[in-house]
Amino acid sequence: MMVGDWMFHGLDELTGGHRTFLNCTRDALVRGLLTRLPPSTVLELLETVEPDKEVLAACRRMKALGYQIALDDFQHCEKMEGLLALADYVKVDFRLSDKEERREIIRRLKSNATMLVAEKIETNEEFEMALEEGFRLFQGYYLARPKIFSKRKISTHGVNHLRRLAARS
Repeated sequence: MMVGDWMFHGLDELTGGHRTFLNCTRDALVRGLLTRLPPSTVLELLETVEPDKEVLAACRRMKALGYQIALDDFQHCEKMEGLLALADYVKVDFRLSDKEERREIIRRLKSNATMLVAEKIETNEEFEMALEEGFRLFQGYYLARPKIFSKRKISTHGVNHLRRLAARS
């Protein structure tokens, strides 16, 4: 939905020019379908994306084009090392991890330039705990609820973008 709205209205209008985290599938990443997005987009790889050779190569290509990579619902395991080396953001789900797991993730990433994001922060207690543990970026209902908005007018420019994307598929 966000990509469709971006094509019709412009991503800067939708996001106020802020960095945008966009969930991406393995298929969209590997097939290069995300290169039409502005480089301010952070490509958020879901935990279901397996870090195989194709995915790692696609992530390297996207980073070379100026995109950033985020790992969603991160839980450390050896197979994630390749993606972890490419990640700009690591999102840690406070509902899926305990304090010890988070401490280990923070310890492992301390020497990296990777930004840690505490996600699913839904209470003041979780926010305070995340601050205390060293997180500096936060996401969750405690901070803000999603806003629903709509646009009625579709520009000719947006329609042309949609046609070009459809032709590539």
